[in-house]
Amino acid sequence: MTDARTENFNKKELINLVEQVDLATTTLNSVRYGLLRGLERLEDGEGMQAR
Repeated sequence: MTDARTENFNKKELINLVEQVDLATTTLNSVRYGLLRGLERLEDGEGMQAR
């Protein structure tokens, strides 16, 4: 059985993990957006060269 201190610690750890996952998700979304923008620019550049 877990006592109240262990349960409280586990809650804090879980909250910490959720915050870390949230930050990682935000970071990955930013990287994804940047990569997509870069790809769009490359594609736009290729279209201009073909003209």
